[in-house]
Amino acid sequence: MEAAKMVVCLKWKTPDGEEQCEWRFRHGKIHEFFIAQTFLGKDNRRAVKHLKDPRFRGVYLLLALLLEPEQAQTLRDMLVEHAAATHDHSVSDDFVTLLKKRQNAEKARDHRSRDVA
Repeated sequence: MEAAKMVVCLKWKTPDGEEQCEWRFRHGKIHEFFIAQTFLGKDNRRAVKHLKDPRFRGVYLLLALLLEPEQAQTLRDMLVEHAAATHDHSVSDDFVTLLKKRQNAEKARDHRSRDVA
């Protein structure tokens, strides 16, 4: 990951002078990408578990693009219900927008492939 510049080593010294290295993702988007992978899969409960945690906002937005269509629709419904209950639309609104764009792009691609065939 270091060679691909996805992570950086933050170096520091302990009080007794020993050099330490702590690996960090270079950017939050990379971090979110790898976390999103752990949310994938049928019957995965992580999306429900972290629904109220704002630190996962970017992960949920990636899931709009990564989940199977049916799973994405189910998550969309959960996010909309959560937004209605909490009056916090910071995730649900962008999720709905991204999912709609994805659906439109898939329809256009399918339509083009039928026209070509």
